[in-house]
Amino acid sequence: MNRYTEWLEWIAKKVDGRDVSQHMPLPAHLVRRVDAWRHVQAAIIKLFQRKPLKENELGTLQESVRALSEAEAGALIYDYYKDQLLKKGMVILREKIKNEQGSELMNMLGETWDYFFAEILPTLQALMYPLADSSKDIDIRNTTLLEYRNIVVLKVGLKETIDAKKYQVPANIQQMLLILQGLHDPTFLSKEQLDLEKLVACVVVPFLGSRGMYDGGPEPVTKANYRPSLPSVPVPKPKITITDVSADEYNSSMTKTPRLLKPDPHPSLASPSAMRKMYEPSSSHGVISQRLKPVMEDLDVGRRHSIVGT
Repeated sequence: MNRYTEWLEWIAKKVDGRDVSQHMPLPAHLVRRVDAWRHVQAAIIKLFQRKPLKENELGTLQESVRALSEAEAGALIYDYYKDQLLKKGMVILREKIKNEQGSELMNMLGETWDYFFAEILPTLQALMYPLADSSKDIDIRNTTLLEYRNIVVLKVGLKETIDAKKYQVPANIQQMLLILQGLHDPTFLSKEQLDLEKLVACVVVPFLGSRGMYDGGPEPVTKANYRPSLPSVPVPKPKITITDVSADEYNSSMTKTPRLLKPDPHPSLASPSAMRKMYEPSSSHGVISQRLKPVMEDLDVGRRHSIVGT
């Protein structure tokens, strides 16, 4: 266990109210980092409690996150944000609507989504921007929306309300489902992704999803066919045999009289130039060219000329 892991675990215990600093004393520079991280954690939780940041507080939080990420603790900070802070914040959002049903659930979930999408999410992206800027593998927006999908949307009675088909789905709920459907899930066709797809299919008609084409129901009317890729079969390399040919054999094969092509039984269908090339041998072989009868013949019929193929 390295010192950053120990430091992060110490932060978690410190925030939970159990001061273990006597058992694991920290240097002064680490104490300052701990204080900065505690400030960041408290600000994130306040956002989910709908408490706005103070004036110029966002810039201070960004500097704290930047300092922590530059101290080789960026990956640890991101893991703690994803596994601890986001889950705690999403539970706070869910608590107010988890027992609602029907149209009341639709209205409250829509209002929660509007505030989350317009206020909380942009602030979290700005606050954690230095962390995301330090690594291309960190996507604060995608990670935050995935937790909102898994902990809030799929943990309330939205499925039962939509399946009842007694209530009109508000526009903000439709927007929420479509945005969440377009997220990049780290697991291909995860259970959460398929559960959300069923909700979208009941709201958007028709809908083409991962499982196939939907027509207003939770099951596709035309299922997608996922065929496993065929194993690659090695193609054997052709065997090439090289034989020694003497100079006399080579010259003998080159001086043989070439075989004449068989004339076309319908010479009228061939052009004169093609017929000449057919019977015209190469001068290097010394073959006497053969004269052919003209393929076209003029017939004098008196007043007009006709061209008739022989």
